[in-house]
Amino acid sequence: MQELSTDAPSKSGARPPTRFTYLLLLALYLAQGLPVGFVTQALPVILREQQASLVLIGWSGVLLMPWGLKFLWAPLQDRYYWPRIGLGRSWILPTQGVALLCVAGLALLEPSLLRDPQMAVLFASLLMLLAFAGATQDVSTDGLAVRLLAAGERSMGNAIQVTGSRMGLILGGGGALLLLDMAPWRTVMLGMAGLILLTTVPVWLLREPAWRRARKNQDVAGAGTVRHDAELKRALLPAGEMVEQTALPAELQQADEVACAAPVQGLLPRIRHFLRTEFGYFLSSPELRAWLGVLLVYKLCDAFTSGMVKPMLVDMGYSKSQIGTMVVMLGSGASLLGAVAGHAVLRRVSRMRALLGFNALQALTTGCYALIALLFSGKVSAADGLTAFDMLVYGINALEHFTAGMALVGVLTTVMDYCRHRNGGSDFTLQVSIMSTVSGVAHWLSGYAAEALGYLGYFSAGMVLGLLLLGPLVRWGRLQRQTHPA
Repeated sequence: MQELSTDAPSKSGARPPTRFTYLLLLALYLAQGLPVGFVTQALPVILREQQASLVLIGWSGVLLMPWGLKFLWAPLQDRYYWPRIGLGRSWILPTQGVALLCVAGLALLEPSLLRDPQMAVLFASLLMLLAFAGATQDVSTDGLAVRLLAAGERSMGNAIQVTGSRMGLILGGGGALLLLDMAPWRTVMLGMAGLILLTTVPVWLLREPAWRRARKNQDVAGAGTVRHDAELKRALLPAGEMVEQTALPAELQQADEVACAAPVQGLLPRIRHFLRTEFGYFLSSPELRAWLGVLLVYKLCDAFTSGMVKPMLVDMGYSKSQIGTMVVMLGSGASLLGAVAGHAVLRRVSRMRALLGFNALQALTTGCYALIALLFSGKVSAADGLTAFDMLVYGINALEHFTAGMALVGVLTTVMDYCRHRNGGSDFTLQVSIMSTVSGVAHWLSGYAAEALGYLGYFSAGMVLGLLLLGPLVRWGRLQRQTHPA
């Protein structure tokens, strides 16, 4: 592989037509969403139907840890590639192939085999490899989108990314559950493998432009190599949003300069310079350190409680198709509406007030699942039709997803506020990775808590936890007002 810094197409290549680029991005982001939807939405239901304990279901969240750790290998994907294949295609094609093989392998492992410890380990290993492939594909797809989309096309590219990811989540989660009630396991999984193969066709047909090598220069302070323009301007970020080219406040600009001011002579100084450039910025001012505290707790309540919702519904007697259609699909639609509502609120109130309100609402709606556990009186049956209890379950689930969508768009918008122009992609990935890693740990602990407390106590505790964790948000907001008075 070759090391390359890139910024614009060389004379030997040209950007593909815009419509083809949109189709390419839709396919790749849909492919990413399939395994995430399967692990987060379908797998808990499948495991619970096989009499898996809540503790084991909680452990399933560890399977998505590569998404929280992808920032560790993301810089390598921006630097190394096979020239004849292309910078993005060098990583996307192999990871798509790995994902296809993993899903095809899963087709050979019937859920009933999971009671055999050796088969369970093999099943988990394939899912972990699938998550690693998806996270790696995500990094290169984001970079490819930045390079292929012109400035005026990026808002549409952003919308396509969100749409593709959500479609993958619905198909891999709710769609898989619905089909599993009508077709054999092997047929459903091979169908998912076929869909991954189909989404690979556009990137296979892509003739990726040759990206010219950027000149390496030393800055005035001798602080190191100037990064390539595309990396500096990387705007289409992992959560599908845009970083606007707005100036950081003066104090944060100073924090940025402090984080980056390091000599680069010798291997160890280069390593220190890299770490300070990539990570030191977020430790270099009280406001940024407070923001790190927010990132550590913001998704805790959601991650702690969401993993046990579907096992509870299985225990109540809901079928895979009921959960897939009314819970996963309805919930996904509600989360999209919540994102739109969150965007509208953010245009009218401060970031601190929006995040505080969103997170408080999500904690309170999470507590509504305790009401479901309290009112549950006996196994539900499809023969009973749509009952008042069913409507309560579906309504609370939609409301919780709606508030989760608001909370997510709020935190991602603020994450963008703290991204530097030069390191936009790395800064965004690091912040999202912190939330993803903490969420994985919370999901792992959720099974132990649900097993010990029961569903009523567990969801009640989750609501209390969510309200208590509003403290770091209040502290960050106070420091932000001091730093940037109105």
